Amino acid sequence: GMDVWAACATSDFHGEVDYWPGQFSETWLYVPERNPKGVLLALRAGTFFAAHGHIVRQAAISVEAKGLSRPAEAGEVIEVPAESEVTIRLQMVVPERDWANEPNHIDEVELIAVTSDGARTLAKQRPPSNEPAMQTSFRVATGGVVLRARGRRSGENGSDLLFYTNPIRILSTT
Repeated sequence: GMDVWAACATSDFHGEVDYWPGQFSETWLYVPERNPKGVLLALRAGTFFAAHGHIVRQAAISVEAKGLSRPAEAGEVIEVPAESEVTIRLQMVVPERDWANEPNHIDEVELIAVTSDGARTLAKQRPPSNEPAMQTSFRVATGGVVLRARGRRSGENGSDLLFYTNPIRILSTT
């Protein structure tokens, strides 16, 4: 039940042999106001995502459920009756070039579910060229679920570039 926002990609700069802040790692905030107060509100709310290598822009996970006035977004908690079906969408913008000005693409997107039984991949696919990058339905069991998304661009020698969204927590009622 504790909100832990972990979709951060920090810049740990140690000199000329390292990446400059923002050159490779990025944490993108969806701020309600473009000022320091808005930044703090976004960090507290979990409305942000992280990426390495500038592989994605505007990554956003959302959940639609019967009875909601609008889709839930990263950082939000919703409640649905147990065994309700929800629709999960991942939308993203993939820039033509990455951090090194090389051609860019995303090889795979995943939807990750975390329950009291552990974490598992609900869906995995190569994103289509149009939006959304992923859309799937899921039946929420008793006990609820935490959903988040991850994207990957495979690199040489296992040096994958990744992005992660923060989660949406779905509580279930009986």
